[in-house]
Amino acid sequence: YVMGRFMPDDLELYLTVRRDGRGTSPRVERSIRESILNQIIHPYLEWKMREGLMDWNDLAVALAQETYAGPYDIVITDETQDLSANQIRAIRNHLAPQHSLTFVIDTAQRIYARGFTWTETGITVRPENIKQLTRNYRNTVEIARFAIPLIRGIPADDDFTVPDFTKCDRHGPTPKILKGRFRGQTDFVIRYIRDNVDLETESVAILHPLGGGWFSYIKSRFDETGLEYVDISREDEWPDGDENIAFSTLSSSKGLEFDHVFILGLDAQAMPNDMDEDYEQL
Repeated sequence: YVMGRFMPDDLELYLTVRRDGRGTSPRVERSIRESILNQIIHPYLEWKMREGLMDWNDLAVALAQETYAGPYDIVITDETQDLSANQIRAIRNHLAPQHSLTFVIDTAQRIYARGFTWTETGITVRPENIKQLTRNYRNTVEIARFAIPLIRGIPADDDFTVPDFTKCDRHGPTPKILKGRFRGQTDFVIRYIRDNVDLETESVAILHPLGGGWFSYIKSRFDETGLEYVDISREDEWPDGDENIAFSTLSSSKGLEFDHVFILGLDAQAMPNDMDEDYEQL
């Protein structure tokens, strides 16, 4: 968060800058911020320099400081809510004097906590250059009806748009809610795949908020039943093979589409719901 928000020469601004959107806790006081800078960030930067290494933020900083391509007349950036301030600066540095720059943003889908303002990056946002996209092209009517009460009350900011669920025009099956132990949920998934899914032509996603070891049990059950699968959590590309069943975290599945989707293990341990009601990750 700190290195992505500030350029290397401006890291000390972290000591005094205000951070919004964190609710009533935790508050990071100046003394703790000094410790973060002196005991973590600066040693990390020195280690990278000694080892001759670069991370993703270093690439953004380099692009923000030097022009390596372009300049570009037209730039459209999707999923901008997950870009850091330095990545925005990198984009600005590669624009032509006369240009069109479009950011597509939905902070309701934010994965990474970035916490910067547009002004910091040199971007001027005014009402006349904002367009809200409300038409829901992705969901069926049944999924939209199911989702409305789930998202009602989520804290919204200026870059958050609730889709107009009344404008869905496709129909499909109504989502099913499973209530019971993880073993029972797994039994349902296996039966459903065997009875309803053509794995030669259809894809299946099995999602969990955390992934990792949470998939150990269900993977062992799939191994027993001969259902072949891949794990795409944190993978940049779909692995080679003929498998049409994928295990994934919710975050890693973002932007992908499947014929059948199962979200398992939604409990208070995996998805705590006792955070401050205005906490930015809620």
